[in-house]
Amino acid sequence: MAGLCEGGALGKPRKITGRMSYPNLGDWPIGCKVTIATEGAVMERKMPFKDALEGMVNGRRVRGRRRYQMIDDIEIYGSYAETKRKAENRKDWRKLVRAVPSQDNRCRHCHNEVETLVHVLGSCPHGEVLRNARHHQVRSIIATALKDADYNTFKEVHGLSVTGSTRRIDIIAFKESTRSGFIIDPTVRFETNEEQPAEVDKEKKNIYNPTIPYYLQKYQLEELEVIGLLVGERGTATLFMKDVFKRLGIPTSIIPIVTLAALKGSIAPLKHHLYSK
Repeated sequence: MAGLCEGGALGKPRKITGRMSYPNLGDWPIGCKVTIATEGAVMERKMPFKDALEGMVNGRRVRGRRRYQMIDDIEIYGSYAETKRKAENRKDWRKLVRAVPSQDNRCRHCHNEVETLVHVLGSCPHGEVLRNARHHQVRSIIATALKDADYNTFKEVHGLSVTGSTRRIDIIAFKESTRSGFIIDPTVRFETNEEQPAEVDKEKKNIYNPTIPYYLQKYQLEELEVIGLLVGERGTATLFMKDVFKRLGIPTSIIPIVTLAALKGSIAPLKHHLYSK
């Protein structure tokens, strides 16, 4: 690789021939500007090699990790150019990047948020399938208890709101004798404060109350109530849950079964997050 050095120590242009690498840049005279024909880049002595190639010299700081920092975190096999070629295969490149410990505190899988327990158990796309399985397990336990309490129980029923938008409720349970029932939406979330059960209940009412006329007509009912039921990701049982089960006529003895299912269901995505690639 050859280059032309302008304004060197002798004040005259000099041609430099030989293999060039980042450590050798420090040997060049201060203020020396080198044009490398093979790379098409213009560098100064004080400019890091990868900064010049990656265009990270001037301008605003980019969001997240700077690209040259990511390159430093990756083992360069043979040369910088060879590492760049590896990046052309997206699948192999992801494996290469994830295999190297990072100083960044963002999620090791999605890189969208800071990697906290709240993120891992509640929103990281890497564990979405396992989180859904956790929710379905909790829902099935509650639905089975409602059936045992002589409710007509249906899961995942599609419906329409008064505005014409579609909704899908987790559970609808009613009794033929009273022509009244409940739309129950169990929600597994990270526990944060004492008011959270009431907040979740209010949130679910705002979402599903507009669908009540549809389900009243569909099942020929006279009354329906929406209940948003919080189940803690770490196995927390709330007084709100206990009161709801008493109202529904469900034995409160199933509360430990529900909370244990939520806790076990949280361990699975956590383990998957920590030990899978």
